[in-house]
Amino acid sequence: MTGWLKSWNESATMGAGHSMDGMMGEGDLKQLEAAQGTAAAKLFLTQMIAHHEGAVMMAKTETSQGKNADAIKLSKNIVTAQEAEIKEMKDLLATL
Repeated sequence: MTGWLKSWNESATMGAGHSMDGMMGEGDLKQLEAAQGTAAAKLFLTQMIAHHEGAVMMAKTETSQGKNADAIKLSKNIVTAQEAEIKEMKDLLATL
């Protein structure tokens, strides 16, 4: 992906003004660090579900608006994988 970004004259890092839904902030990480036991597990899963949902949203945007066939193929694979992981995490969360 870095090679694609370089060939498109795009930055390979998320800079100011670029964010993704579901990205954890410093406060989120501190909250997770302070949590223990079942509460920590629930918080971790909740945060990771949100993070994965953000990735799915980004990938679906690439699928619908992208121009590079390889990037579109990758975005479809990301959606499939992340949605499966979201389901697994939700199932785990339901057991806690």
